[in-house]
Amino acid sequence: MVSSIVAQTLGVVGDFVVYVANACEMQNGNEVEFEEVYETIKCFLYRDFDIPSNEINLKSRFVDDLGMG
Repeated sequence: MVSSIVAQTLGVVGDFVVYVANACEMQNGNEVEFEEVYETIKCFLYRDFDIPSNEINLKSRFVDDLGMG
């Protein structure tokens, strides 16, 4: 679950995507495609928070645009 701390700290979906991709590489040594992470996060936000994927873009703010605050 995306905590309110993450939502406030990382602010926008694009920042969170970069964070996840970098964390995967640092922890596992595996390079993850940016687009793959982005699509996975969009699916997660739809599945767990009922946010339609067409409302999610890299500039979407978790709190202000997606209502996750």
